[in-house]
Amino acid sequence: EAVEIKDFVHKIEVQGAVETDKNAMINSEASGTIRKVHVKEGQTVSQGQALITIDAAILSSQIQELETQLELAEYMYEKQKKLMDQGVGVEIEYEQAKNQKAALEKKLKTMRSQKGKTIVRAPFSGVVDDLMVNEGEMAAPQIPLLRLVNNKSVTINASISESLLAKVDLGTPVEMIFPSLNDTTIVSAVTNKGNYIDPTNRTFRIQMEVKNNKLLLPNMFAKVK
Repeated sequence: EAVEIKDFVHKIEVQGAVETDKNAMINSEASGTIRKVHVKEGQTVSQGQALITIDAAILSSQIQELETQLELAEYMYEKQKKLMDQGVGVEIEYEQAKNQKAALEKKLKTMRSQKGKTIVRAPFSGVVDDLMVNEGEMAAPQIPLLRLVNNKSVTINASISESLLAKVDLGTPVEMIFPSLNDTTIVSAVTNKGNYIDPTNRTFRIQMEVKNNKLLLPNMFAKVK
């Protein structure tokens, strides 16, 4: 039998997991009754799309009240300014009117900004994976509304022994086997190598990026060779 010379390929196998940085629990920045849920579970949404509308009636009422107060404050300020220009005004009364006007303008700006937050929008394009609220329920900053996931681009992360630091680098070939997908194998290469040794287990991290992904889900287990 003929003897052949072949490259010896030394493989090691470690555990890895699928991760995505676009997996977010969406909360509301405003409190109030949920007036409208615009999406359903499984629905694909675009960045900026309205997901949930929270009742802004109380805020609208408060804004109206502030606008009325500001009208009066502006009138008082103009009056005091005119007196100062004529040289008969009292400086402390002018400063009080000026500060009152500025304080109300700032408060009104904040309230209008809060009103803008009563429409919860998608921070990125993705799929509504889990809808946790219904119309008529209360929304508050600490209550999760839904989970938004985008798995189009994912990374497989694994930890490698420090002893292999010089042997594993960007571009090192990698096979990734996914037991939950009937051992589907993806052949790739290291796209990111960690710059830190974990002192507890003496390992460094590697990542393999998978673009245009249609199979892999976050937290899926992988055998990384």
